Amino acid sequence: MEYQKWLIEIRPEILTKNNDSSLIEQFQNITVRPILKLLNNTIIQFSKTFISTLEISFDQMTTYEIENTLSNLFKKHPTFKVYLTGMVISYLSKNELNIYFENQKTINKRIYELLEQRLKSQIPLLSS
Repeated sequence: MEYQKWLIEIRPEILTKNNDSSLIEQFQNITVRPILKLLNNTIIQFSKTFISTLEISFDQMTTYEIENTLSNLFKKHPTFKVYLTGMVISYLSKNELNIYFENQKTINKRIYELLEQRLKSQIPLLSS
């Protein structure tokens, strides 16, 4: 099987409404969201390891404090964002990479927002 085709076929299907969406929104829903779902376990494990290297422990934190800590990771640790973005773009096809590079700033912002939401929604997995 051709590698470019395989990259798209391995992604889980996510049902979305794409009626009159912009190119960026379509890219987010058709490309980025399935990749994030595919990589969920890797994203969780990477985040847990990164957090532990910062010697942050969620053991005594409230959910609110953990959410703030996760938000701060995206604000104060560009390395964290770069690694996660690299994971996502490594699963883009050639055509998708072209779209990504043409709209990199906007797509990165959406990737960060989706990743932050994803991590916040899975706090128990980050704490275990």
